[in-house]
Amino acid sequence: MTTEPYCTNGLPPAPAVSTKTMAMAGLLVDVIGLEELPADEAAPTTCLWLLHPRTRTRARMHDIARRTVDAWHQQQPQPQRRGLVALAFDMPNHGSRLVSPEANQTWRDGNERHAVDMAGAVKGGRADMSALMDLVAGYLGRRVDAHLALGWSLGGHSAWQGLFCEPRLDAAVVVVGCPDFLGEFLVCALARLVCPVRNAAKEDRG
Repeated sequence: MTTEPYCTNGLPPAPAVSTKTMAMAGLLVDVIGLEELPADEAAPTTCLWLLHPRTRTRARMHDIARRTVDAWHQQQPQPQRRGLVALAFDMPNHGSRLVSPEANQTWRDGNERHAVDMAGAVKGGRADMSALMDLVAGYLGRRVDAHLALGWSLGGHSAWQGLFCEPRLDAAVVVVGCPDFLGEFLVCALARLVCPVRNAAKEDRG
């Protein structure tokens, strides 16, 4: 599983923005931009939930988080009337939550249950985000009134599910994600079942 620092290709290193790891509802959550929030604790806060790709960890999203939070502050009037924090947690069976490395592999890598394992991670990631939305204001000590999501690959599938299932999610950015991931994986799974049968039939006729 890849955990090394990531920098977006073609860009200079991300600006320095505060990062604090907090335990929230049994999950380790990296909060980027907490120290940069407005001094007025009554100011409303927007949470940007960052959902990482398969075989990566929450650390993969730090680069995006720092660039986004810094860009937000660059365009805000002073004194700021709204704050923004980016939050990243490990998706199910990834990083600090890893229980089965094999379950994160694909069919090509020998995981015959890839479809159901992916479905579990996608749905679980979306459910984790919703559960954290319930509680994040208490952990941050701030008035949270808006939620955004950015999902990448595995996280992109979960971001789509958030748009469908989580009414508090105001908007989402999806990078390589499918709105009908279950249909996509069902087609792939059926193709894996049908192709060997067709090949066997051809051999019988040959």
